[in-house]
Amino acid sequence: MLCNENEKSRVSMAMKQFTIFLTVILALSCSKSEKKENPVICILPGEPAWLVEKKAEYSKCVCLTGIRAGLYENQAVFEIYLFDPACDGINMVYTAEGNLMFTSADRKNYEDYTTKVQQQTIIWTCSKGSQ
Repeated sequence: MLCNENEKSRVSMAMKQFTIFLTVILALSCSKSEKKENPVICILPGEPAWLVEKKAEYSKCVCLTGIRAGLYENQAVFEIYLFDPACDGINMVYTAEGNLMFTSADRKNYEDYTTKVQQQTIIWTCSKGSQ
């Protein structure tokens, strides 16, 4: 049986989402953060380059920051969030491709996200003052 272009596209998208989901699962076994001079940035095979860049960007955090992976509306998403009570920040939700979907400043979309996100897992954190 031959696949038409629409079916090929759906299969391709399903494989991409499966790969991203597998990356998230593998991230659970990787070191999230270590309190030492040079924090470990966990880089997994196949981890999106934009996510590696975000980890590097936030690795010397002043405020406690984390990255969560989850499923939202049947797609893999990543949320960069601040969980430091001394800091007032905006959480950002990205697609698996690294496109910003919305921030916590967009209350309507963010509230919808927080009620519908599934299988949310912390995949990385930095420690305050880990510079």
